[in-house]
Amino acid sequence: MKKMNIAICEPECTGFQHEEVNAGILKIISESNCSKLFLFSEKEHSQIIKNIYQKRLNKKIEINHFDVDLPFGKNFELIRYYLFTKYIYSELIKLDIQKIYFTSINSKLLIAINILLPKYSTINTSIFLHGILDQLNYTLSSKLKKNIFWFGRIFKKSNNNIKYYVLSNHIREKLLDFEIGEKKISVLNHPYIWNNLLKVKKYPRHVTKICCIGSMHKDKGKYNLRKIITELIDMQNDFEISIFGYYRYKIKDPRIKIYDRRFTRSEFDNYIPQYDFVLLPYEKKSYQLKVSGAFFDALNYEIPIITINNPFTKHFFNVLGDIGIILDSNEELIQYLKKIIISINKKKQGNMKAQIKLAKIILSQSMSINN
Repeated sequence: MKKMNIAICEPECTGFQHEEVNAGILKIISESNCSKLFLFSEKEHSQIIKNIYQKRLNKKIEINHFDVDLPFGKNFELIRYYLFTKYIYSELIKLDIQKIYFTSINSKLLIAINILLPKYSTINTSIFLHGILDQLNYTLSSKLKKNIFWFGRIFKKSNNNIKYYVLSNHIREKLLDFEIGEKKISVLNHPYIWNNLLKVKKYPRHVTKICCIGSMHKDKGKYNLRKIITELIDMQNDFEISIFGYYRYKIKDPRIKIYDRRFTRSEFDNYIPQYDFVLLPYEKKSYQLKVSGAFFDALNYEIPIITINNPFTKHFFNVLGDIGIILDSNEELIQYLKKIIISINKKKQGNMKAQIKLAKIILSQSMSINN
């Protein structure tokens, strides 16, 4: 297959936002039939994902980077996105780029792409769909669905020549429940560059240590977590639960530690490996149309996962095996946590860690793309 010049455009993220998945996308596209690779993004974000690639793979990557002003703003946002998209496509023509991947999307950007695509029909356009797909969910209020910029309406009517990527097969299967026409939907399991070169510091473990990665909003189980903590702080046993991100509830118990700030990846590399388990107390109906980066962070650090059965977790536990414990309800999860706080079955935990090593190999083999 003839090699081509390929561009990646990140139209929304700055700094450390989506750095892991975008670094993974960078790796996968660079390993495809790519002659020259171009990256249109905010400068700091570009440097971060490039550093992840080079540090973890221990090799350099040649990228032609274009620092762009992202089209944010309260006023005339549709016009901003139109001008931004027109600039991107005009540069693709000048640089003889045949294919572009947008690593995130929103309604106004998709409108702009649809308006401009007939003029730039020689350029193959692909889009990665993340959490925006939640807007298709039937549980949304009718008020949102009446909004002129509701993503569901724009997505359903968008150009069928656009190719879309979702980050799990459970998402593609769920999309069949919606009338999306003849959309080209492909699956690329959440791209991630495993940090296999990470040297983990060994800390003495006197108590069971559990952590939550990322800010705890509703989908990630903030209400479930509140019930969990309420139950566990009544125990006399010593333990530690750390939340690395925002959590709205303040807990006055020294065993519950809340680190309400943004962590760099190097800080995660220092802190997360010292924990026995990663807790993902997700709602049973959440993550139907998206995946969780924290789940893949846990795999990266080879820490067993404790979670609740939902479409996302069920799919990956079925594919990857016993990479932790998946339970049917928050009540069952609480009972399991009480059990491991009293005593961890080290043999079982070791088997989970061994399965995670295998799971990373399985996932790596599925992380490829054909241009």
